[in-house]
Amino acid sequence: MPDPIASPSSFFNLCREGDIYIIAVDRDRLTDEDNLEQFSQDINQLIEKHEIRSLILQLTNVRYMTSSAIGKLIGLHRKINRAEGRMVLCELTPDVSATLETSRLLGYFAVEPDLAAAIYTMHAW
Repeated sequence: MPDPIASPSSFFNLCREGDIYIIAVDRDRLTDEDNLEQFSQDINQLIEKHEIRSLILQLTNVRYMTSSAIGKLIGLHRKINRAEGRMVLCELTPDVSATLETSRLLGYFAVEPDLAAAIYTMHAW
């Protein structure tokens, strides 16, 4: 069972299971109007503070994201990979999954149907 950590952001909740950090995004929309820059800064500060190398983004609540939000996810993925880490997306809503598929990015990210599968994937790496 993941252990909750005090979240430094109004965009997400944070849990930890061993060395795996789980960010559960609270927002139903990730758009420029919802301050994507702050969202990105919050996650990047968290990664640097905790030296995160294993990250799961739980997107259960996200119903819509813009191309700018997808760009933030790509940047986050690259940052984690450059640090020789891993990132998994899980619990994608149908609309988010379709958006990533249309953008031909569904295969770019490691994606799992639920949190348990994402944690298993992290342990298998």
